[in-house]
Amino acid sequence: GLLQAANSISETVGAELNIEEVMAGIMNELKILFRSTSLCVLLYDEDENALKFAPRTLKYYEISNPEFQNVRVFPVDGRSGGSIACKVAKTALFTRRLEYFHIPNVKDDPDYLPLNLKTISELCVSLMGRRGDLLGVLALEREKRAFDNDDIAFVKMAAQQLGQAIERAQQSDQLAFKSTVATMTAWASDIAHDINSEIGLIRGRAYLLKQVISDPQAVRYVN
Repeated sequence: GLLQAANSISETVGAELNIEEVMAGIMNELKILFRSTSLCVLLYDEDENALKFAPRTLKYYEISNPEFQNVRVFPVDGRSGGSIACKVAKTALFTRRLEYFHIPNVKDDPDYLPLNLKTISELCVSLMGRRGDLLGVLALEREKRAFDNDDIAFVKMAAQQLGQAIERAQQSDQLAFKSTVATMTAWASDIAHDINSEIGLIRGRAYLLKQVISDPQAVRYVN
């Protein structure tokens, strides 16, 4: 089961560039493999230094605690952002490598944020880029038992694959953006050249007109 799921995840990452589709494929495989488990992806926003739910993954994760029903952003350094996922993110930002925390009993961990009151154990793994950039966190929660070593090894593998997919998608978006900007810049340059040519022609004719007219109103118009 683990080997088949690993192959399926690798094929999904290799065949698909759209990050939403990749994420959905990986989450589907994890959901099949880890039954009775809630899972989600939190993407890292460097500008806000916060983790945010990847919208597509909320299909696999539902917040049952009314106190946090509308929470979608978790500041990594904020007082209200204390969570196991944020702790993993903060550690990964410092070490610049894949990090994970497995909490067999969340009631024993002061950093646990009770989004779901029935959760017993939680496993969070950082999603990293090739240069050690933090991309996000993959989080799994269980209501009945802790994760074993095989579970943790598999989730770490899935996190590595997901990190590669996110980074590749981001690079693709950046290239597309740069290409669009380059095209628009070239277009704007052509437009500016055409406008300047017309302005030069108008200025030249206005100058000639000023040499041959004497009516004050006509001179004002020419100016």
